[in-house]
Amino acid sequence: MMPVAKTVVMIAAVMVIGLLAGLYVGTGLAQHSNLGVAFQPWVIRQQAEVGLFKDFMPQFGWTAVILPAVAAALTVGVPRWLFAAAALSILGTIVSTGFGELPLNRMILSWNPQVPVQGWESMRISWMHAHWTKTTFSVLAFLAAATGLSRR
Repeated sequence: MMPVAKTVVMIAAVMVIGLLAGLYVGTGLAQHSNLGVAFQPWVIRQQAEVGLFKDFMPQFGWTAVILPAVAAALTVGVPRWLFAAAALSILGTIVSTGFGELPLNRMILSWNPQVPVQGWESMRISWMHAHWTKTTFSVLAFLAAATGLSRR
C-alpha cells in the first residue's frame, strides 16, 4: 500500500478513537454532575441520550475497531502492536458496553419517569461504573493508537 494511504488509515484510526474516547469522557463527566438529580429528570435525560446514541454508536464503535486493525496490518514493529492493542481495547469497550451499560439502558428505557423505581440510585451508580469501565478502555485505545502514529 502507498505510504500516504497507510498514513491516512493511521490518522483516521487515531481520530475516530479519539472522538469516541472524548464522547465517553464527556458523557461520564455530564453524568457525574447529575448524581444529585432526582429520578424524573435523570430518567428523562437518560432515555433521551440512549435514544440519541443507540442508532449510530454500533457503527461508530465497529469503525473504531476496524481502522486500527487495518493500521496494524499495514504497519510493522512497535506501531503494529500499538494499533493492535488499540483495536483490542475498543473491543473491550464493546464487550463492557454489552455486559454493563446496555442491559441497564434497556431497563431504564422501560421506566416511566413519573413513577420512581425502588433502588434506582444504585442502578445509576452501576451505570456510572460500567460507563467509566468502557471509557477507560477507549482512552487506553486512544493512547495506544496515538503512540503508534507517533512511532511510524
